[in-house]
Amino acid sequence: MSNPAQSATPKILLVGQQDRDIDFSWLYQHVESLDYVVVETLNKKSIKALPSTLKRLNHSHYDRVILDLPFAKVVRFTQFLQTINGLIVFEEDACQNFLPESRWHGAFATYYKSLPNAQIIVTGHGTAKRLAAQGIASRVIPKGFDQSVLRNDGSRRDIELGFIGRTRSAVYSQRRALLDAVDKAIGVKLLRTESRAEYNSALNRIQMFLSADMGIGEYMAKNFEAMACGCTVIASKQGDGEESALGFSDMENIVLYESAEEAIDKIRLLQAQPELAAKIAAAGEQHVRNNFSHQHIADQLIALARAPFTAATARKPTWIERLSLR
Repeated sequence: MSNPAQSATPKILLVGQQDRDIDFSWLYQHVESLDYVVVETLNKKSIKALPSTLKRLNHSHYDRVILDLPFAKVVRFTQFLQTINGLIVFEEDACQNFLPESRWHGAFATYYKSLPNAQIIVTGHGTAKRLAAQGIASRVIPKGFDQSVLRNDGSRRDIELGFIGRTRSAVYSQRRALLDAVDKAIGVKLLRTESRAEYNSALNRIQMFLSADMGIGEYMAKNFEAMACGCTVIASKQGDGEESALGFSDMENIVLYESAEEAIDKIRLLQAQPELAAKIAAAGEQHVRNNFSHQHIADQLIALARAPFTAATARKPTWIERLSLR
């Protein structure tokens, strides 16, 4: 006898966070427009009390529970999460599992192994391969851009080479070194923005966007965002099949480098051939708009949630766990 949750459209609860680093407001609204999906965005207080929060949301009434919450805030609730059937963990930072300089080095794999009842979604194909080598199955939904905010507005680009983002964290030590090397040789405008509108405006001022994420293992959202805004993106090649999986082609829709020296050489080539830079930017913009918008992320996430569930059945809570949640 078939399980109704496998044959019919499953009821889905998506639990997200308020004040998310990458704003998913449009994505959440789009998903919630589906009549079989309920979206709840939690504040910090509600996340700190996650077991009681999910009980209040009647999580057991749903066939799928998608958690789009920060790893650092939910890892301490592993035992409780083991009791949730249809659990899907959507994680954008799992690449840190493989970064020795990250405080979470190795922690994601330990967490995933303790959740046999969960389907894991990560944002990098290389990350998924590395997890698979440790016996952890995962699916991939790459990062993308918010098409409701980020666009090429055709304004004058008065910054030849620019970067927007953080550089002070230990996780970004290679980023800082790359930026310093290129800045010394050519000059790079480093920017910080405070709002999504300001971010869009800044990207529209940049001709060539230097993406400095060396050694991360996957492509961060800024690559897709800058491409969507019409920048010629110059990015560190992540390897391990990541480029072919994303449809990134060097010197066609993106510019790839494997060292600071190669980045400098290619930037100088583009400076000498602005028509080539413009051609790459146009191809990159078209490519990400066709494949990596938040619309695409939402559609892939829901498609995975609607598919037959392949993870193990959740364990039953102990009487102490049931008592503590009354």
